[in-house]
Amino acid sequence: MAQTFYEAVAQAVDGGEPPPNTVLLVQPSAPYVCLGFHQELEKEIDVECCREKGLPIIRRSQGGGATYLDNQPHTNLASKLKGSAPKEG
Repeated sequence: MAQTFYEAVAQAVDGGEPPPNTVLLVQPSAPYVCLGFHQELEKEIDVECCREKGLPIIRRSQGGGATYLDNQPHTNLASKLKGSAPKEG
């Protein structure tokens, strides 16, 4: 699933040696619902609706809000590391 790529980037940023700046564009092959690490499932997502529609629910290791992802190429993540921006002037 596309979520695997997000997890890999998050782990790399959280790890010891910083990775290069990253822009990640993912187009999931099938829709799913993604829940943030600290969110309460039943408060954020209509679990019964997801079951009826056959939508998997995945909890990611990072925070943030619940999202619905489908096969449209609108999902992206940019990771900008401190000190890597061009200097002004």
